[in-house]
Amino acid sequence: MAGRGRHVRCGLLGAALAFAGFLLLPEGAQAAAPFRDLQGSWAAQVVENAVRDGIVQGYPDGTFRPEAPVSRAEALKLLAAAVTLAPEAGPAASSGAVGASDLAMVAKQVAAPAGDGFVRQGWAAAVAQEGWLLPNEQDLPLPVEAPATRAEVAAWAARALDLPQSFPPGLSFRDWAEVPVALRTAVAEAERAGLVLGYPDGRLRPQAAITRAEAVAVAERVRQYLRDRAKGAGLDPVPLLERAGVAWRLDPARRTLTLTPPGGASAELRAGSDRVRFSNGSSDLLGFSPLWENGRLLVPELFLERLFALQGAVDASGREVLQSAVLLDASARRWPAPGQDPRLDPSLAPAAQAATALAHAAATLPATGGTAGAESLGEWVSPGRSQYYSPSDWQSLAELWAPWDGQPVVAAFADAPGSAVVVLGDAASGRAWASHWSLQSGGRWALDQELDYPEAGGLTARLFDPRQVAMIAGPVTSPGTLRLEPGVLRFAAVFRLWIDGRPVRVERDLGTTEAALRAGLPSLEAGSHLVVVAAWQTAMGPWLWAGWLESGGATGP
Repeated sequence: MAGRGRHVRCGLLGAALAFAGFLLLPEGAQAAAPFRDLQGSWAAQVVENAVRDGIVQGYPDGTFRPEAPVSRAEALKLLAAAVTLAPEAGPAASSGAVGASDLAMVAKQVAAPAGDGFVRQGWAAAVAQEGWLLPNEQDLPLPVEAPATRAEVAAWAARALDLPQSFPPGLSFRDWAEVPVALRTAVAEAERAGLVLGYPDGRLRPQAAITRAEAVAVAERVRQYLRDRAKGAGLDPVPLLERAGVAWRLDPARRTLTLTPPGGASAELRAGSDRVRFSNGSSDLLGFSPLWENGRLLVPELFLERLFALQGAVDASGREVLQSAVLLDASARRWPAPGQDPRLDPSLAPAAQAATALAHAAATLPATGGTAGAESLGEWVSPGRSQYYSPSDWQSLAELWAPWDGQPVVAAFADAPGSAVVVLGDAASGRAWASHWSLQSGGRWALDQELDYPEAGGLTARLFDPRQVAMIAGPVTSPGTLRLEPGVLRFAAVFRLWIDGRPVRVERDLGTTEAALRAGLPSLEAGSHLVVVAAWQTAMGPWLWAGWLESGGATGP
């Protein structure tokens, strides 16, 4: 098995990962070490580890040239190797060359010479689809042949690991103000994770060109972060799939695992990607990216728990092991059906029904004496919240929901087990009303936040009170950047964003005095797309916003 793994990777990496001046090794290959220009260098051990990991090698003359600059294309390929992400397709010489539509999609994100291997071999498509280059850098399309800066590599490393957002941003570097605004959130995440270190004088030098030694050091920290996070949580799912009778296909070239359980849409997991993609167009977050090791794809246990009832045991040495796995019943797992609308999860139909019932009940209150009986809406509000409502709170709730009576449900998708986002409205009118629901004991769905009022003149909303708090600026192209500017929410700690029920990478724009968001759009078909944004742990409390995005498609506005 080990030999076969080396053969597969040699065929892939030997051709697709090699580039001038910064060669990535096929697994099992050896490089000359130690390099004579690394003796006594701080980077000697780091480079030795990278050579052992098979992601880098030196030059034929026995040098590594640690102080030489690294191009953006080289840095992105190096980070891809660190997280075991394969190119979107093989080299042009193979049958899996990147097609014209893929090239059109990445053309807006990267600027490369004609015939450049970074685009032609599929690397640009791979990193673009994973959101590494989005939200938009300041100078997109990105000239990939230009030297990469320390700030850029730090941001790409954070995005490659899909590090969680935190607030406030890191301010430990003396020259933090020199970090480009579009990169600050990601650079702050990289600093917290220990992926980037400053100089002894307390500076990051974010605008300086990163050296080969520094780039390799970041890549090695990324690999160590992956190892630490995957320890005990990354499992080879093939034995479980075999026991449960689930059809599967492993593609070593793309480093993907495709599953097709009975009655469900097929799902694709990919090394280096933090989400599982279903054949009906929806997707779900995995918690961390699968890792490719020795011809196997190690998958987050969280995903397997959603597919199987995992049964644990303890072996003779006292270690916990997975003894068996039973495929869960379709009604008990979040798994889309073939052809299902990615915005509508049938298992969340009760939550959608609760939202429409609340709107109808609110609209019929005037027939029974105005809104005086609005407390009857408590049937749809959790007891822990409704006990604090005053008569005016109930009246306000009724007034907010009554206009949405009779509006169709355009989305009902889960943001976590036991909680759902439900959206009423329609694209034709451009209206959308989003609400957040949680599953209560006894199987009842209820609004999960208490009622609150915005400050005078402010623009804010609670999760159950989804008034418009954002605007879309400028013409939106696909792929591109969606910019959302919440009014008075200056201290949002956690943002989530979905397009047509699919999670999308989002970062705060730290160059503004308020909490503006930048979201990297995937390639979208022309037409209307439902956008939902949620914020938690903010100064004004949690809120939810929904609206319609008009896309001109992948090749133009």
